[in-house]
Amino acid sequence: MIYDISFPLSPETMVYPGDPPFLREVLLDGAKGDDCTLSLLHLGSHLGTHIDFPRHFFPEGMDAAAFPLEQLCGTCNVFHLPDAAEITKDMLKQLDIQPGDRVLFRTDNEAFDGIHPLPHPVYLTAEAGEYLAERKIALLGVDYESPEGDGDFPIHKTLLGRNIPILENLKLKDVPAGQYCLYCLPLRIAEGDGCWVRPILER
Repeated sequence: MIYDISFPLSPETMVYPGDPPFLREVLLDGAKGDDCTLSLLHLGSHLGTHIDFPRHFFPEGMDAAAFPLEQLCGTCNVFHLPDAAEITKDMLKQLDIQPGDRVLFRTDNEAFDGIHPLPHPVYLTAEAGEYLAERKIALLGVDYESPEGDGDFPIHKTLLGRNIPILENLKLKDVPAGQYCLYCLPLRIAEGDGCWVRPILER
């Protein structure tokens, strides 16, 4: 069983405030008599389902081209946390999270369709982010545009500062809690601070 946990990219894709939207410019159009169809895509590196690398917040941090694929692919745990207004440290301490784990959180953000913002998204607290860093997880995945609502980005700085990448805007609505194999392959973009991905989970 394979679960595609990405959202489609289109002009309707929700954009983080201040980021550029998706635009597909058709340069050649086979339907109009051109030899082929060729497009130019305009989009920010953190649009839709994507992964944040340390370079996102740290100028000398690892980029998309340098980040080890072994950390992005492998055994993964999906934790379902329904009815949680926020994800707290105490909540995480009740879960079996071990060093080296790839951790994805399915929350009430599962109502997100990739297009329309949620009125009350579920975020992690800064203390929860610090706890995950202390547990030395390999990767964090969340089902909304960011794991945090704080404009100072404490979770990004804590995790990315310890080379823990963050998968954002995951489509986890139909994914039962449990263990999977995660395949997450970013484009090999030199100096890439973030990159669109089409991650899948294999049961």
